[in-house]
Amino acid sequence: MTELREFAQRAGDWLHEGKQVLAATVIETWGSSPRRPGAMLFFTDDLQMIGSVTAGCVEGAVIEEGRTLLKKNQRAKLLHYGVSDDTAWEVGLACGGELDVLVQTWTSEEQAAIQPLLESEATFIRAVVIGGAEDLLGATLIAHDGKVTHSTLPPIIAEDLAGSLRDWTDATAVIQQEGGLRFFVQCISPPDTLVIVGGNHVAVALARLADVLDYRVVLIDPRSAFASEERFPQVQQVLNEWPQNALPKLNLSPATSVVLLTHDPKVDDPALEVVLRSQAGYIGALGSRRTQAARRERLLERGLTEAEIARIHGPVGLDIGAKSPAEIALSILAEMVQVRAGR
Repeated sequence: MTELREFAQRAGDWLHEGKQVLAATVIETWGSSPRRPGAMLFFTDDLQMIGSVTAGCVEGAVIEEGRTLLKKNQRAKLLHYGVSDDTAWEVGLACGGELDVLVQTWTSEEQAAIQPLLESEATFIRAVVIGGAEDLLGATLIAHDGKVTHSTLPPIIAEDLAGSLRDWTDATAVIQQEGGLRFFVQCISPPDTLVIVGGNHVAVALARLADVLDYRVVLIDPRSAFASEERFPQVQQVLNEWPQNALPKLNLSPATSVVLLTHDPKVDDPALEVVLRSQAGYIGALGSRRTQAARRERLLERGLTEAEIARIHGPVGLDIGAKSPAEIALSILAEMVQVRAGR
């Protein structure tokens, strides 16, 4: 989940309360930096804040710059921080790292443009000017499906940029357009989703840990006694249906992980028929190597191919010697992160 998606609701609440809101974004880093490009800090004129751009006192300097912007009625300022090795740890920039941070006012107009996109879990582009024209510094474009939904750029520039970024998928990047304007571009995607099939003791721990890692969690189990909102408070959606009926209703995209925990062929096998023919990015199933071998034979009899069956991570999770439900959940999430990172 991007930090903009995570923090924008709080920013909207502050605006609704009549506060002045600013956003600071890490644009580029060099050397060792504790936060990556796209990391954000939102803060108000009365010093409420959420997020961070480093792990140290750079936040204080950024906030002071933001308050100065408000006093001068300016839109944005690009800041550069670099430290020597002997002071690096004090400001959270280990090994003499450097970073650029853009601090800018966060307006009710931009909030109104992105709020429906966030609520519908749409993928959209946010591009902000970081160089090339001082009078346009901080000018922002919000685009969805190649169309402008909000812009403080000149209309021609906004329309051309939105069209050129229609198929953009990189999480963050710095690009330069004709005419010399430099933009920091973010692709704001829906949160990664974890679909858990089976509401057992491992599922309880898995849902809890997945919530910490900002996954949107969906639980499927036809047994309402096992799968309830009371038992799974971290789950965003509970479906008391057979998985072969529930799964086709979900968007099983490459950003979706599916983990089957029932250990019951009557539940797992029909679910795997659906999942293995989907675009889900990770598919894991509980069970020993002997269980996996028997599952493979049953799935072949159901008409699945060797290539489809090979997508199953089983036994599910990294081999870290996990024994308890929490340890098994940790091993599963570690493998999900590993697969997502292409490792």
